[in-house]
Amino acid sequence: MNLYASFGFIPCCLSVPLIVLSIFFWFSTQRFIDKAKQTKGTIVDIELNADLTGIGYYFVIKFKTIDGQEFQTNSRVRTKYARSKVGQVVDILYDPANPNDARIDSIMNLYSMPITLGGAGIIFLCTSIMFAMIMLIGTSGL
Repeated sequence: MNLYASFGFIPCCLSVPLIVLSIFFWFSTQRFIDKAKQTKGTIVDIELNADLTGIGYYFVIKFKTIDGQEFQTNSRVRTKYARSKVGQVVDILYDPANPNDARIDSIMNLYSMPITLGGAGIIFLCTSIMFAMIMLIGTSGL
């Protein structure tokens, strides 16, 4: 196996699980949206989180379900910039069977995982295709 083939094989092996995981998270999000109820929530706190991947913020949101029960939850997606402010009203989706499973109703909060994994998978797949084409061109003598 020559150098181009080995460099093409690695991203190809990475692309398949990333794309599969992306599809899984996409359908998981769709199932959540299909059963979720929508309400308004208020950002009551912004928590700073610092770890090895950097500094980020999580929003603490208080909301009421359709039947009037009050819940408080953290956003699932960490954001680098706290653009939202305490007291801001946001749209919330929550699972009526488990209101603690609540998410801010935005593209970033709902689809960040499938978009990130799918994007990385496509980049790795394109990289492996590029190495395969280089290998084919190199062996055919063009």
